[in-house]
Amino acid sequence: MHELIVRPAAAPDYEWIRALPEFPHEDVTEARALTAGVHLLAERGGELIGALTASDNGDWLELVHVHVAFSARRTGAGRALVLALQAAAIERARPRILLEVRQDNLSAIALYSSLGFTQFHVRKHYYSDGMNALEFEWLPTDRGK
Repeated sequence: MHELIVRPAAAPDYEWIRALPEFPHEDVTEARALTAGVHLLAERGGELIGALTASDNGDWLELVHVHVAFSARRTGAGRALVLALQAAAIERARPRILLEVRQDNLSAIALYSSLGFTQFHVRKHYYSDGMNALEFEWLPTDRGK
């Protein structure tokens, strides 16, 4: 099996990201958008298998979206992308990472919890189908939990 590589995305990766099946393309609407925030790619054997986007407001990072291609799920790509985001938070001296996740997305909740994220709020009936959104945060002091 090929090695999993996580790296920052750059403008030349724009079309590659847009070709990732099931990726919500509104997160990266044009190549210059890759210069703002944190944009990470996961690849294996030269194939793009995942992407992560996070905004950087200067005080914290907000994980906007993490996506792993269906064929590559449960291979560690999502974990590697989030770990790289945590490293970026430390490197940028951002005191926290925020995210929200659907209450029924149990695999994502388990992943975030295993990486030290803690739930701090519930947005009732947040999504159009009535599902709650759970808000999580990670603080750099939470490393190793």
